[in-house]
Amino acid sequence: MIELMQRYYAAERHTAMGAMAVGIALMLLSLLLWKTASTGSLARGMAYVFIVAGLFQFGAGVGYSVVVKARAEEAVLFYSGHDERDIKREETARMERVIKSSFVGGLVTYTVLLLFGLALLLLSIDAPTRKGVALALMIVGVLGHCIEAFSMQENRQYLMTIETRSIR
Repeated sequence: MIELMQRYYAAERHTAMGAMAVGIALMLLSLLLWKTASTGSLARGMAYVFIVAGLFQFGAGVGYSVVVKARAEEAVLFYSGHDERDIKREETARMERVIKSSFVGGLVTYTVLLLFGLALLLLSIDAPTRKGVALALMIVGVLGHCIEAFSMQENRQYLMTIETRSIR
């Protein structure tokens, strides 16, 4: 059971690295848009959002990577004296709480970005920079929903693996 947990935490670290990669990609895209766009253009507006979103994604990925590493080490220490049944029961309860929380904070944040971007787009008929900001907000919102959906699916898969694991 400990090895199953370690694989889970390794997958979580990979998710954190994915967030860092998305952040780097957004920052590079922002730099490219900034260098090629004229002042007051749609691309310049997108560059503003992509640099902020990229820094946030990269920082969140780094932070989550540190947290996951610490949690993996704590889990090994905590469960070292427990038998397989105890570990299965505790991990099942922990993952049910994680899944029940439904990543509300992330989903709400990305939904707000998406809706704010849509509203701003509708209000920016003759303002190309604001249109760029609006489109980039919508892209970041959709991208964030995709990342959250991937994470939720991974957590559900881990819970199902724990629940179906037979204990001797």
